[in-house]
Amino acid sequence: MSSILHAIRKQLDHLHQQERKLADYILQFPGHVVTMGITDLAEQSGTSAATVTRFCKSLYFRGFPDFKTKLAADMAQHASSQSYQDIIAGNSLAGTVSAIEANHLLSISDTTRLLDLTELERALKALNKAGRIDLYGVATSGIVAQDFYYKLVLIGKHACAYTDSHMQITSASNLTPNDVAIAISYSGETLETIDALKCAKANGATTISLTKYGSNTLSDLADIKLFTSSLEEGMRRGDMASRIAQLHVIDIIFSALVSEQFTDLIPKLERSYRMVEKYRKEKGGNVSDMNILTFETNEELNEVGAGIIASLVQTKPNAVLGLATGSTPIGIYEELIKLYQKGRVSFKHATTFNLDEYIGLPEDHPESYRTFMNEKLFNHIDIPLEQTHVPNGNAADLEKECRDYDDMLTNSKQIDLQILGLGHNGHIGFNEPDQSLNSGTHIVQLKEETRKANARFFNSIDEVPTQAITMGVGTILKAKMIMLVVRGAEKAAIVQRALQGAITTDVPASLLQTHPNVVVLLDKEAGGMLS
Repeated sequence: MSSILHAIRKQLDHLHQQERKLADYILQFPGHVVTMGITDLAEQSGTSAATVTRFCKSLYFRGFPDFKTKLAADMAQHASSQSYQDIIAGNSLAGTVSAIEANHLLSISDTTRLLDLTELERALKALNKAGRIDLYGVATSGIVAQDFYYKLVLIGKHACAYTDSHMQITSASNLTPNDVAIAISYSGETLETIDALKCAKANGATTISLTKYGSNTLSDLADIKLFTSSLEEGMRRGDMASRIAQLHVIDIIFSALVSEQFTDLIPKLERSYRMVEKYRKEKGGNVSDMNILTFETNEELNEVGAGIIASLVQTKPNAVLGLATGSTPIGIYEELIKLYQKGRVSFKHATTFNLDEYIGLPEDHPESYRTFMNEKLFNHIDIPLEQTHVPNGNAADLEKECRDYDDMLTNSKQIDLQILGLGHNGHIGFNEPDQSLNSGTHIVQLKEETRKANARFFNSIDEVPTQAITMGVGTILKAKMIMLVVRGAEKAAIVQRALQGAITTDVPASLLQTHPNVVVLLDKEAGGMLS
């Protein structure tokens, strides 16, 4: 039987006379109902159009058209799927494995069809704004509450899960209108959980319920109602499928939360994971106000860096990326190419802006940054070249080129993710140490130590250009998220000065300490001097 029809059958004894007549007709002739108009259904069931509308809304549908559409989909699914399988005596191990797999898959499928995206969006909005999040549940629902609590803490949310009835009430009594309370109960009739949600609601908190589908006390009480499959009843399975269904909804909410606030939450998620790994394995790691991650191998660093970029583009296909050149990001670009080739990410709608370009090198020169980007990334992914931007170091009017580049950046609104390397003297882009730093794109005279560091890419230092065009520090700091990547023991001292030293224009990278959303990826050698 479909989840919707099952829920209607369970409520028959609680319906008024007219609604009972309508429910009996729907249960007897569901195939006819999905083809009827509201007037026809009212006439055939001996009720009224108002009764039909009221009945549909009591089941949390927006009206009869919504009910009819979802009933048809639910029936179509169940017509071709197997039923839940109970535990039986003497079943073989292979049979048990098959039965539990089928039950869990069916529970997830049923629950997915019952999800109301509008209610989910309301829940996400409330959770995003919440100052504090309370989670209530007992028995297996308490396990689900604990799971969501763990996920929320990973991304820096102020949350707590309570399974003790007294603690639920105690916490609920201290909530405010800025807070959210989530109550989880398969039946929707768990008295302790109902009392806690009532208390939270009385204090003005936004209340969310997660129950089996259908009218029940908890969902009737909640401001936002989320449902799971209701077909498990009567099974001797220790609430297995219902728990899986609840976890399915929690995972959807968590993933959507992270997706909506990707640039804020992914660094926190990565940082929490790395810190756990650090203390569990007793490896080196660092903690500061920045999200500083150290890696045992460059392969691991490359995978995480590429993963952050790819996840952003997956969730925001038209993302604006700020890109860097040099040897530091090559491994990350190689991993991005692999992800593209595997069909995991597309850059078709993305836009890129490079930090800088040498002045005086032809665009097709092997060491120009336009050539570098084409060869190391652009030629191997699906981004249209007209959506990639590198300053023109051969422009007739270089000052105008700087202004035009800033205008393009402004028209693109804001860089979503800016990748940076770190120079031996602390420069980012080609913003060299100085008494003052330019905010916008500008022409820079390269320091001798910078030219020496880059001479390895040329036949001699004499071939290294003396000037470049670079984004200014102000432009870099406007990015929503910055990813600083540093490798090698020779950078350890400048890494320490940039990340933990004084903020000074003598070390331009130290200004990153003022940015609210920086993730730093270091190999263990580069992070060797951090405290």
